[in-house]
Parts: sequence; structure tokens; C-alpha cells
Amino acid sequence: MNDFIANEAYPLIEPGVKLFSSTVDHYSWIRRETTLINTTIGKDVFIGFRCSFENAKVGQAVQIASKVSVGNGHRQTTIEKYAWIGAGVYIDGGITIGEGAIVGAGSAVYEDVPPYSIVVGNPARFLKERKVEKDGAPEFRSFLTSQQKLLKNKQYGDSQLKDGRNQFIDADLNVKGTQIIGENVIMIGKRIYSASGTLITDGGITIGNQAVVGDDSIIEGGGRVTIGDNTVIGKGVHILSTSHDYKKLSLPMVTKPVLIGDNVVIEDQAIIFGGVSIKSGTRIKANSLINKSV
Repeated sequence: MNDFIANEAYPLIEPGVKLFSSTVDHYSWIRRETTLINTTIGKDVFIGFRCSFENAKVGQAVQIASKVSVGNGHRQTTIEKYAWIGAGVYIDGGITIGEGAIVGAGSAVYEDVPPYSIVVGNPARFLKERKVEKDGAPEFRSFLTSQQKLLKNKQYGDSQLKDGRNQFIDADLNVKGTQIIGENVIMIGKRIYSASGTLITDGGITIGNQAVVGDDSIIEGGGRVTIGDNTVIGKGVHILSTSHDYKKLSLPMVTKPVLIGDNVVIEDQAIIFGGVSIKSGTRIKANSLINKSV
């Protein structure tokens, strides 16, 4: 298991990241439980939780969400600079994702993606050209520095449930009554303030009474996630409340709250996108991608 590297000029490589014959350049951030095999990561790259890379080359200022799988051991896969790869994407070996391209969440890519294009689906198909305001390359150095400072002060990623389970919780939690939180659950999302004290992001996670969050689920509450009473979240579910403004090259973060009602059942491996509301009593089928309110 890797230790954090506590110097803002260096990459931030979290515990649980596995590196095999791989390199990560300065100002990049690799989140927990990601594996890199024979892979090169450029500067200012963000890689989310539980990703896997094999025989891959990732260019400068690429943004990659959680649970993304890239490449195989046979042919090198290349992701060129300024690309954005959504959550739960699969990219086959030997593929090139062109500069500034966007791959929509849940897509499976088996063909090269042209520069500054948007592809979605399984298999991924061209949706439209990305017409982009070139306002500067994506980077998150100031935020990375703040995370490094929290690390030095031992304020980063302490579990707030303290029930002995293998969990990573770095969120402002509001829990009501009692809950069951499974093994290997990841929860992130906090209120973020500017130096002057102005609220920038109203992040956090609210979990209702008698709610269940299944093993291996990821809840990203940067834009706020609310889970109602008696709701059951299955295993490996991914809930996101943040996205990016793809019309700008810099890919600024966009917050989109997720509201899940009471007595909801979300079956295993579903992905719930930001901005979605799920009515009380709704059942979401396994492996669903929910990008509209239901």
C-alpha cells in the first residue's frame, strides 16, 4: 500500500493505489483503489476511485472519473491531453482518445475517438462535435495544495462511522437514526469555503433512518446527496453529484444535487447522475444509468 506524498508539486497518490512499472507526473492526483500497470500519467491529471489502467499513456490535464477501465496488456491505449472520461467507462486496448474529447459515463469504447468530439453509449458512438471555449487547460493545483495541507495536519479521510468496516469517508455527514453502511464504501463531499469565508460548494451527504448502503458503493457528495428513510442502495452503486462544464476547455466543476426519496431500492451496479431526483417508493434496476429524474 502506498503512503500519501505530501508535497504539492508531487502527485498525490492515495493509500490503496497500486503501481506496477508505472509513473505519475507532477500535480496529478490518483484516488484510492486505482491500479496502474505499465502506464504513464502526465501532469495535472485527475483519476477517480477504483480505476484500472494497463499499458496506457495518459496526457496532460486529463480528467477521469471513478470506476473507469482503460486498456489491456496487448496494445497501448492513449488518452490525449484535455480529454474527459466519465464514470464507469471501458476503453479497449489499442484505442486513442483524441485531444479534448469527451467520453460519456457508462460508455464502452472500441474505436478511436476523434479530437474534440463527444461519444456515448455501448458501443460508443459519435454524438456531436465539442465546441469549446479555450479558457485555459484543466488544472486543480490550488485544490490539490489544500488537500496536501489537510494531509499534513492529519485531517484527511478519517472515518466518521468508526464501526470497524473498511470504509473511506471524507464527507460532511448528516445521519438520521440508524443505518447499515457496507464494506469498502467510499463517501466524499464537503462544504468548501473561499479564503474570505464565502461558501463555494455546498457539499455533503444526508442518510435517512434505517437506510442501507451496500458494499463497494461510491457516493460522491460534492454537490450534495440526500438519501431518504428505509432506502436501500445495492452493492457497487455509484452516485455522483458533480460534473464538468464541457463547453469550456478548463472543465470547471458543476454541482448537481441528488435527492433520493424514502423506501427507494437501487439495485446493484447502478449509476445515478447529478441533478436526479428519485421519488419515494421507486425501484431502480441493476446496472441502470439514471440521468433523469424518475
